[in-house]
Amino acid sequence: MQKYRVHEVAKDLGQPSKSIIELLGERFPEPKKHMTALTEEELDYVFEHFTKEKAVENFDRYFTA
Repeated sequence: MQKYRVHEVAKDLGQPSKSIIELLGERFPEPKKHMTALTEEELDYVFEHFTKEKAVENFDRYFTA
């Protein structure tokens, strides 16, 4: 698996690294820094969080807007 670092995830999601670090701190005890390579479990947690946060309730309304 390719290493995916905190700052890369943050950039791809349009978020500051600090918000990703804080999100990970809620679930994982070891502190993270912006260059920390994330595990698959940590990446899943971040992606799941942002997927739920950006969920669209109604696609018909979304595409007609």
